[in-house]
Formats: sequence, C-alpha cells, structure tokens
Amino acid sequence: MPNARTRFALGILLVLAAIFASPAAAGGHGFRHAFGVGLLRTQARSLHVLRSGTAEMVRLAKRASEPSLGDRDRELLDDRLQALLVGHDSIIDFTQYEGLTLLDLFGSVTVQQAPGSGQFIDVHTVDVQTATLGIDALDVTTEATAVYSVVELTTAFKALEAELLRNGVEQASLGL
Repeated sequence: MPNARTRFALGILLVLAAIFASPAAAGGHGFRHAFGVGLLRTQARSLHVLRSGTAEMVRLAKRASEPSLGDRDRELLDDRLQALLVGHDSIIDFTQYEGLTLLDLFGSVTVQQAPGSGQFIDVHTVDVQTATLGIDALDVTTEATAVYSVVELTTAFKALEAELLRNGVEQASLGL
C-alpha cells in the first residue's frame, strides 16, 4: 500500500491531468492568439498551483516550528512537506505547451502571437524547480529546521508571486 507521501503526490498528478486535459489548456478560446496567449495562460495556471502549494508548505513549516510540538507530529508534517516538494517538481515537469517546458529554464521563448499573424512575442521563462528556489532539501523534523524552512519557503513564495505578476504584465501587453 502506498504511503501518505506517495498518495498525496499521485493526487496532485491527477489534479494536474484534469487541468491540462481541459480545452482551455490546449490554447484558450477559439485559438485567438493561440500560441503566445495559450503559452502564457498555461504558465500562469501552473504558477498559481505552485504558489498555493508553497503557501501550504509555509503553513506546515510554521506549525512544525511551534516549540510545543512533539517529534512524531513533526515527522508527520515533514512527510506532508516532502510530498508537496515532490508534487512541486512534478507540476513543473508537466507544464508544457506545444512541446516547450515552461517552468524549468531561465530565458525567453519567441512564439508567434497567433497562427498566420506574422507577429511574434517573447515570452519570459523561469526556473522555479525546488532546487533553484533553494527548497529541495528542507525538512521540518526539528524546531530549528522548521524555523529555517519557514524563511526559505517564504522567499520561494515571494519569487512565485513575482513570476505571476510578470506573467500578468505579459498577458496585459497582449490586451487580455
């Protein structure tokens, strides 16, 4: 029988499958600005999911940093944190648009704004993997590591917020 971490990670993958199987994930409504807009929207959806998961990780770490918490309780919170970290990178692996992985490299991708439009836009890409964010090796098994994790996870949360804002600006530049 799968442990709690495996069940949680599988649950996240099922949610992702449902999100990315939707018609909206395949390029938006009526393929208007299909390439650039679809790519930005796919990226934004995943960034929202990652931000929510990171917010939950911050809550877990804060709970684990409470001095009154016992070792067994911290172990259970750490199991949940580790599952969320695995799920975070799984979301990145599945965030693709037209074969491009959107959340595991720094730079930009030039894409056609709409099929046959002859107009191109540069879409910013970012690496938000747990290793890049500095949260891949966190644990909350002691009060001290939990306090450290709160700081690191809060920084990661702010980085994801900044990426969502940047993505929103790029979408606004297309008149969406």
